[in-house]
Amino acid sequence: MMWYLLADERHCVKKEIAILASVAFGSMAAGFLIVLLILGPGEKRTLPDPFAGGASTQPDEGAPRTPAKTPGKSPARAPDEPAPAPLPEPAPSEPAADKTHAPVPPSGKLALAAGDPFIWRCWAEAGSDPLEKDRCGSLPGVEKIVSDNLGVIERCVLDTAGESATGKLSLALKLDFSSGQVKAWLGNSTTVEGMDAISGCLRVGFEDTAPPSIDHDYPRYIVFFTITVG
Repeated sequence: MMWYLLADERHCVKKEIAILASVAFGSMAAGFLIVLLILGPGEKRTLPDPFAGGASTQPDEGAPRTPAKTPGKSPARAPDEPAPAPLPEPAPSEPAADKTHAPVPPSGKLALAAGDPFIWRCWAEAGSDPLEKDRCGSLPGVEKIVSDNLGVIERCVLDTAGESATGKLSLALKLDFSSGQVKAWLGNSTTVEGMDAISGCLRVGFEDTAPPSIDHDYPRYIVFFTITVG
């Protein structure tokens, strides 16, 4: 009698579990249908293509791959690979051609008279300190650089001070025999009006002038000339 009651109770429990499972499954299906009816099927969406619109970021499997270069190191060569040809040596620089500057005579609108040269500085080599004045010696024939450019000096004075200009010019010339260059400017003892403008004019006017072909002991000199105007 007891066995029969236990069997009957187990049968009832199984029946209840089956009923509950059926109800749960039916509720799930009904809920899914309701959501589908309300929201509709929707749009079809796919994940974006990472390679669309351009070349793939992945290397071409059929193309040879170049090994990555390590900064500061040259790629190794195969044993049978010939060494690269050496770069050609740069051609030696040629010295600058001698300047050709024809003498510029004055027009006569101004009376100009050049005094004797005064050697103020000289240098034995570039970048060195200037030598003592008594070691600079003399530059026979250096007056030619002034006489050949009296027209340049006259024009600079006329353009600044006019034909009525009077006074003196303290003309400084830096002669570089090694490079063939001349630089000109005016010293502070100049008395002609418009010293700064005349000095700038002379600096440009002497740019194409070369040092005269004279004997010299050192490659660089600064020589002063007093030019009387009027």
